Amino acid sequence: MARPRVDALLEAGSAGRLTLVSAPPGAGKTTALLSWLADRERIAWVSLTDRDDSLQAFWNRAGAAVAAARRSSAPRARARGFDTIRAVEDDDEPLLLVLDDFHAIRNPDVLAAFAELLFDAPEQLRSVVASRRDPDIELHRFRLYGDVTEIRASELAFTAAEAASLFAAAGIELDQAHVETLVRRTEGWAAGLRFAALSLRRSGDAEYFVTAFDESERAASDYLLHEVLVRQEPQSRDFLLKTAHCDRVCGALANALTGRSDGERQLAELERNNVFLTREPGGGWYRYSALFSELLRAEAAYEAGDDVKIVHHDAAAWFASNGHALDALRHAIAGEDDALTAELIGSLWPQIVGEGQLDVATRLTERTAPATLRRRPQLALLAAWQQLGSGDLGEADAWLAVAATAARKLRGEELQLYEFGRAVVGLDRARRGGDLGEIEAAADLLADADSPLLPARQRERRRALVLCARGGVAMWRGELADAVLAFEEAVELSRRLELHDCEVDATSMLALVDAVGGHLRRAASRANAAVSLADCGATKRGAAHLVPAHAALAICAFEWGDDAAGTSALDTAWRAAETSSRHTGRALAVALRAWSIGYASVEGAERVRAHLSAWSRGARSESVPPLLDAPFRILRSRLALADGDFAAAEAALRLGDDHDPAGELRVAAARVALARDDVADATTLLEPVLGGETSLLYERASIEAPVLQSLAAMRVGDVGGAHTWIERALDLAEPEGVRGPFLDAAPGVAEPLRGAIRLGTAHRWLVAALLAVADGRASETAALPNELLEPLSEREEVVLRYLPTLMSNPEIAGELFVSVNTVKTHLKSIYRKLGVSHRREAVRRARELRLIA
Repeated sequence: MARPRVDALLEAGSAGRLTLVSAPPGAGKTTALLSWLADRERIAWVSLTDRDDSLQAFWNRAGAAVAAARRSSAPRARARGFDTIRAVEDDDEPLLLVLDDFHAIRNPDVLAAFAELLFDAPEQLRSVVASRRDPDIELHRFRLYGDVTEIRASELAFTAAEAASLFAAAGIELDQAHVETLVRRTEGWAAGLRFAALSLRRSGDAEYFVTAFDESERAASDYLLHEVLVRQEPQSRDFLLKTAHCDRVCGALANALTGRSDGERQLAELERNNVFLTREPGGGWYRYSALFSELLRAEAAYEAGDDVKIVHHDAAAWFASNGHALDALRHAIAGEDDALTAELIGSLWPQIVGEGQLDVATRLTERTAPATLRRRPQLALLAAWQQLGSGDLGEADAWLAVAATAARKLRGEELQLYEFGRAVVGLDRARRGGDLGEIEAAADLLADADSPLLPARQRERRRALVLCARGGVAMWRGELADAVLAFEEAVELSRRLELHDCEVDATSMLALVDAVGGHLRRAASRANAAVSLADCGATKRGAAHLVPAHAALAICAFEWGDDAAGTSALDTAWRAAETSSRHTGRALAVALRAWSIGYASVEGAERVRAHLSAWSRGARSESVPPLLDAPFRILRSRLALADGDFAAAEAALRLGDDHDPAGELRVAAARVALARDDVADATTLLEPVLGGETSLLYERASIEAPVLQSLAAMRVGDVGGAHTWIERALDLAEPEGVRGPFLDAAPGVAEPLRGAIRLGTAHRWLVAALLAVADGRASETAALPNELLEPLSEREEVVLRYLPTLMSNPEIAGELFVSVNTVKTHLKSIYRKLGVSHRREAVRRARELRLIA
């Protein structure tokens, strides 16, 4: 079948001195060349074999092919093969010398002579080498001078569209999902897809075949066995069979599994030889293709029998000692070593929880017999933690009881490891319950847990978990300074130790603390960072952890006057809280709806009431943490005020219950007083706040108080006083671009704002923007902050400049010499930072911010 994409790569390469097509057996090298060359002339094609691995044989074959392509009748052409090829320099048109199956050539003399020809080749000669491994012809020199085009397995791999055409040409109808599954499981390997097509002709059940292909396709396995595995030297074969039990392998791990010391060199050699092994970017790790690794594992199980368990044991020990919990546990389970599994879990608890390895726990518990889970306390703890992650607290508690029963027989070191694991899981259980006292006690227990067997790195991970929990307790109690100290250290530790789940947790709550404290730009930046970390797949348990981040984004949006974005963020926070079992998250999502009431329509207020009612039905009377006490009272007061029930609005604030009410409650009460036109009462309530005599958790109140005092002054005709107070509010609001307290007081706030224009203000841009919204002359987007919350990277700025053009993503990628996926990644980041959802909006917003002309 024609593949224009591959043809284009080969055509581009033919303009240079050498094109190397290097890929494993069955990758489609020969077929791709034949398809590309179908309509070309002046081609000298040589299919090499082992018989050509001498100087005379090689030059005879190559010279004869070149002579035939040139239609040369020169005598003794076969005897003067090298000279025949050199004679191409006398031609007017280029000639293509194609050497297929070049891996058959191993003779150093032949390789050196061919390399010499390439370096001194006539301009009219173009060489194409197709090989199962990289030939030893000093490729590094060609790369240095830019004289080689390399086409490898990744370029030859079939795309989903090409695979669909392949199946269609074979008379097979498959839906797109099945095609994509086969491409993913074969990794686009041409032979694998061809074998699938042949088998599908015989199979009447496409659904079953596609599902079972990677495990049952005999034709593909036979091909790999005879074309790859049996051709390996005995030492290489042994190396493959032992290392293929790991999803990925590095030199040190290979040494541990094989008892050799040349693991890194052997892996590099296998990759050069295209033995279905790919080096991962940015490190010394390699990965076998899925089909080949399945074959190797099956062969290893057939040949080694129970000795395979020893390989799994060695792999588990290496992974555990090098901090790879997921791989260590998988191999311990595969090796059917319950004791090692329990021991690994016991020492890796901080990593399992800190990285949010819920999928690890799920796979292990599903794979393990229930009797084994009940017999091994560490496995029972893992089952409990897995249920916590799934949100089933009742089932989690049942497994915790099972673990406690099984642990009665433990002594010494085993007991210490169990108690440590119980402390880790107990902390997670306490955090989901929402009782601050229980969380604090669980954090203290984990911090003091006696575990002398714990490696130093795991002790650091334990500290990150403890800091995150203690920071959360401090935050919910309203002790924000202490919370910041704990969270910042937790974030630093989590990043260094790659505890992504813990990092998301701490960063998310830091964003909320910043939003509460009025540091809106920093809050939005941290919240977006937490969301991005979760979106990129770094953590599998992002929903519960991201509730504070989405709440912080909601606060920022409301304070910047963007009601739609604020409501959307709060809805996201509510949905995330509903899917988790954390009471504090649900309370937060409801309490912060107090921000939205000032903008809400009647329908919006009813939706807020519905959320409040849904939360209240499952809440305990003591379940509102101190941080949310004032917002909950204000929420109920604002709902009553929306109904015009002044008495209920005042009663909801419960000022009489507090000897010294918080400033936020005084400001809310002043709003009620102004609503019933009691200016004197409003002024009395605001006086301690304006004088700095009351405590404030939420910085918003420090701006809202002078706004309301300005309204009170206008009510009694004190224009000078109104101007003084509105100017003070503007002074406090401008650094972070805060608009919410002003818009929440509309339409009455318009009069003192106009007075600020008349009497003179240092904040004309903010006043003008506020009046435009209050008067209905501005759209929602006008309320966005006037600068980026997070700057664009240098590469993102380059991509941004292409957006006003008509160029497509592939065209932009071509201009920048990057992949289309890289362009898409940059665009996603650009859209997030600009606060938009598509290209046209990005261009408009970038022009508003003067990032582009």
